[in-house]
Order: sequence, then structure tokens, then C-alpha cells
Amino acid sequence: MREEFRIHFAIESWTNRIGTAQVLSAKKLSSLETAKPSEGADYCIWLPAAPAAARRVLTEETIAYVVTPHDQDAQFATSIVVKFNSPDAVHLGTLQCIFPRAPSAAAIDFRRWLLTVGEHLSIEIKP
Repeated sequence: MREEFRIHFAIESWTNRIGTAQVLSAKKLSSLETAKPSEGADYCIWLPAAPAAARRVLTEETIAYVVTPHDQDAQFATSIVVKFNSPDAVHLGTLQCIFPRAPSAAAIDFRRWLLTVGEHLSIEIKP
């Protein structure tokens, strides 16, 4: 996350889901109500802002990201939280990724994240 990047939501996966909470685990996308990640599995939760605002992540060219890593401690698992905001400072949603077996956020590489989110999300690193 030291480089400039953009997170893309796959239109096919998200068009009818972007306005509601979703869980990504083992390359699967499920509603919050039906998701059942296996114990100890890595997972991400999409928490949208208002549905109309959340839909903007599918179309906005410029998004401001606030990335907050948290290393594992006695109370919480390792996590990486990404807040999505529009250029006009509207909060669009939050992606919270939890990695229960990782000691630190620095230990999370792209491959591990990809095994969690599958083709439903992608990261574009800008030169």
C-alpha cells in the first residue's frame, strides 16, 4: 500500500450487491446474512455507506482511500481497513479485511488477499 493504487469492484459481481453488506472469503462473495467463512479463514466485509453513495465506487474514476492496518494483538486479529471516499469527500463505504492467522499487516501479500477476494475485487497499482 505504499504505491498509488485503485481497487476495482467487478461489475458482474457487484451491480446488485454494492448497496448492501457483503462478505468475501475463499474467493466467494456472500451476503452478510448468509456468509459462513470457516473458522480461522481470512475474509473481507464490504460495509457500504448509503446505497446511492456506494454505487459510486463502480463508476468513479477518482477515489480517495484511507488505509488503516492493525497488527494482531491480545484482543484483535490482524486487519486492513480501507475507507473509500469520493473526491467531494462523500464516504462511499469501507472494506474491512481480517487475517486471523497473520501476525502483522505487513505479512499480508497480494496473493493472500487475492485468495480471499477472488475475481470480485482487483487492485491496480499506478506507476
